[in-house]
Amino acid sequence: MRYCIHCILPETRPGLIIDDDGTCSACHGHEDKEYNIDWAARSAIFSNIVNQAKETSRGYDCIIPVSGGKDSWYQVIKSQLYGLKVLCITWRTPQRTKIGQVNLDHMIAKLGVDHIDFSINPDVEKRFMMASFEKKGATGIPMHMAIFAIPYRLATQLRIPLIIWGENP
Repeated sequence: MRYCIHCILPETRPGLIIDDDGTCSACHGHEDKEYNIDWAARSAIFSNIVNQAKETSRGYDCIIPVSGGKDSWYQVIKSQLYGLKVLCITWRTPQRTKIGQVNLDHMIAKLGVDHIDFSINPDVEKRFMMASFEKKGATGIPMHMAIFAIPYRLATQLRIPLIIWGENP
């Protein structure tokens, strides 16, 4: 098994590619982020987006789908630094762990954001998961559909002009 010569991630990590020099794709991405992105220009673009959202909002300026993990914390903190009034939302998956719930609760309390936790009847969810498994071979499809649909639906319903959504590649 090969490991990245910089960060020691193994080649078995899904989506990771280690080049001939022994550097992984995550390290190349980090280098790109450090040296090839004009962060001042990006900040100016984001400031314009923030200003537009604040001009058109009727309460909340943005929705941020969150899990309570590091990426969620970063997005909420960064949004608050730009002065946005944030509404956090979460889809309660059956796989949420106790520590995951603690992290989510801590984020909500520590950062002082409003939060809506969506869930459906567990029996209905089980039927969705079983149908998804039988038709597509994966149980997570209904949850992914909810995770991706709910922010748009809620933003439209509450007239929230901005959705801030990030993923760790």
